Amino acid sequence: MPLESPLTTTNCRPPRRPLRGIVIAAALGALTACQGMPGADGSADYDSGPLRMTSPLGSYLAGIAARNSRDMRSATEFFQNSLDSDPENLSLVRGVMIAAATAGQIEKATENAQRVAAGDPRDPVAGLILAADALRDDRGADAVSRLARASRASVYGLLVPLSNAWALYGASRIDDGLKELQVLKDSTPFAPFASYHIALMNDAAGRTEAAESAYAETLRTGGPSSPRVIEAYGSHLERTGRIGDAERLYRDFIERQGDNPAIERALERVLGGKPADRLVSASAGGAAEGFYSAALALGRDEEGDIAMLFNRLAVYLSPELTIARLLLGERLERSTRYEDAAEIYRTVDVSSPYATSAKMRLAWTLHQLKRDDEAVTILREAASIDHTDTDALMTLGDILRGRDKYAEAAAEYGLAIDRLKPASERHWSLFYARGIALERAKQWPKAEADFLKALELRPDQPLVLNYLGYSWIEQGMHLERARKMVERAVALRPNDGYIVDSLGWALYRLGKYQEAVVHLERAVELKPVDPVINDHLGDAYWQVGRRVEARFQWERALSFKPEADLVPRIRAKLEGGLVESAARQSEQRGGG
Repeated sequence: MPLESPLTTTNCRPPRRPLRGIVIAAALGALTACQGMPGADGSADYDSGPLRMTSPLGSYLAGIAARNSRDMRSATEFFQNSLDSDPENLSLVRGVMIAAATAGQIEKATENAQRVAAGDPRDPVAGLILAADALRDDRGADAVSRLARASRASVYGLLVPLSNAWALYGASRIDDGLKELQVLKDSTPFAPFASYHIALMNDAAGRTEAAESAYAETLRTGGPSSPRVIEAYGSHLERTGRIGDAERLYRDFIERQGDNPAIERALERVLGGKPADRLVSASAGGAAEGFYSAALALGRDEEGDIAMLFNRLAVYLSPELTIARLLLGERLERSTRYEDAAEIYRTVDVSSPYATSAKMRLAWTLHQLKRDDEAVTILREAASIDHTDTDALMTLGDILRGRDKYAEAAAEYGLAIDRLKPASERHWSLFYARGIALERAKQWPKAEADFLKALELRPDQPLVLNYLGYSWIEQGMHLERARKMVERAVALRPNDGYIVDSLGWALYRLGKYQEAVVHLERAVELKPVDPVINDHLGDAYWQVGRRVEARFQWERALSFKPEADLVPRIRAKLEGGLVESAARQSEQRGGG
């Protein structure tokens, strides 16, 4: 395994707190398995055709290019230019609607949704956008009428009835809303999801016993792993006087799942004797919960546009739903829309339990924009606010490590480690990260100690097994032990090209060249453009007499722009072959 870039494989990522939603196993499986989703052009499977190539062609093609790069603001403008030349083209209207909603331009999306719905009342996206607009203005009856004919195919079999249930609630037809949810509950894949919303709706209506029963069923059928469910049920327990039960619920979640800022805030509230508010008290908030959960569930790239649209509607319906903002920012980051992501993170209120997480994500986004000075300032401020939190310091270390400031990074990781009371299994990555920084700073004894500590905390962690094993191999140390460590890492992650390369290189260093070739060929299949892996395979080919293939691999390695210190070594092999002294051969077979 080449000692790869710290920003690609070593836990250099935004804050570690997960953004889990209330979609639990059954509902998640149903959502992500849905077929017939709208395409990126907005076409649906029931009767809408794809966008037609109409004049001006340049604007249309530019819109497609912008959409494919996830620049939805530009896509909206380009598609609008195309629509201006053919204003009766319903497919183009729908394309503008989809792009505008995905860009967060809900007013423009609503205008176009009205046109789409007039031409095709069954269009589910138009119906949901118009219903969201009505629910935000507390026009429940209008929302009900907008959803009356909307298609319920595919994922809309969840979101249309769910939104309609909350629209009925907003129209003061609570029992009809609950009946709609009960029908949804009878559809097995969505049962846990529907139970949660039945609980929320009864809770919002003040129906305490029915809410209690539905919350209990949600936990029983879906598992208590979702912080959103725990927040809602805990709030219900607090408001009904069961303070001790609420405290136990929060403590149990933290013990099982680890840190979560919202649950920690709730526990602080209980211990401080402060009153709890309902998570959902109006129809817009209930619908927002549904849109957020659907956005969270639809995580595959091919579903990115519709997931982003749902995410935007969740934020539109409930601006205070911070977890939806963070998820939106994360999606924008994944699409490399870093400026847009930074804009979202800046809108998170400082009073939110997720404010620190938003600051760290903002810092990470600024780092991607090469604005590291701003990022470092934000992280230092975040670290100074809470002297028990380690996330800001770890993210700061990650950024410094990404700038090759290894000693400084190690110092920040060290400050984070000093805050641990004591270190537990989940802190393995902090020691691992510091170990990498120390190794890069050429402080191997300290780095080795950190890797061993990480393995003490998480004995079978494949990244640590691989990094330590590979480092030993490169230094000619503990070769047999290192080989066993890397073999274990490969068993745990057989499709990781870097780890497979480590095993091949360990066998090479042990002089087992034929075996090494097998694993190094597999590593190149998994990581075909990595210069170090190709260089390793070239060496192995040379040792087994496959000299032409060896030179070919070395040429490939050079073409993939290896680090500067590797270039002269590869050129020397291309000129004179692989020449190794007897002492070097002996060293490769040694170790302990």
